[in-house]
Amino acid sequence: MASFSSFMKDFLGAGQSLPEDPAARTQAEIKNRLKATKKQKPDRRAVVVFGLGQFGTTLVKQLQDNGVQVLGIDVDPQKVQSASKFLDHVVCADATKTEVFNDLGIEEFSKAFVAIAGDLAASVLIVSSLAKIGGIEIWAKAADDEQGTILQQLGVAPAHIFYPNKDIARRAARLLIQAFEDYIELGYGYALVKMTIPHKYVGFTLRDLAVVEHTSLSVLATLSAEGQWQPARGSTVLKTGQTVLVVGKPQDLSKLTAA
Repeated sequence: MASFSSFMKDFLGAGQSLPEDPAARTQAEIKNRLKATKKQKPDRRAVVVFGLGQFGTTLVKQLQDNGVQVLGIDVDPQKVQSASKFLDHVVCADATKTEVFNDLGIEEFSKAFVAIAGDLAASVLIVSSLAKIGGIEIWAKAADDEQGTILQQLGVAPAHIFYPNKDIARRAARLLIQAFEDYIELGYGYALVKMTIPHKYVGFTLRDLAVVEHTSLSVLATLSAEGQWQPARGSTVLKTGQTVLVVGKPQDLSKLTAA
């Protein structure tokens, strides 16, 4: 099986780079190039991302920076041109059109992220097409709970739906009202926090702390003076000003900073 990189090289044309105007790559050109390489399929580990707005652009950049092969798709030529400056594989196409969706060989991808929240119709159409194919792990961005409910009805797992505005606001609220350096909701009623050890716990080992032993809390790691994270153990002695990573239920985490 050919690699995704080889597939996209043939897809764009040997020795060619993205044109100055992404819109110049018409649906006919896409179809013709794919017909010529129909036996070459993308790497099943690759991810396809629909929508290259601020969220989608950040997503594809992070994925590519972490070694994941990504195909970015957007209907806006300017967004595609901007993404082409750092993204290896990007296509200007309207993925709500059945023929374009089929021509791009989306069925060969194992994961897809629909990063289109502002256009409900487009989001629903693309997710519906992905669901009909089957076998693709679908992730999506939602603007509100209503859109999230619709996405779930289409088959997107609740844990695979992101609510950027709501999630950021809730995280900000936690950071404001409690002495956490960072707060990340993990789902299923648990969260991960980065915090400085309160003075009342200094000098104790983790085994000594009843607040840890009798709650959902677990101290995962401590930050050394050299700036290295080290696994926490029952014998770990907590020090003044030490930074730790703690996981637990929000109500138990709040006890760590309670007076």
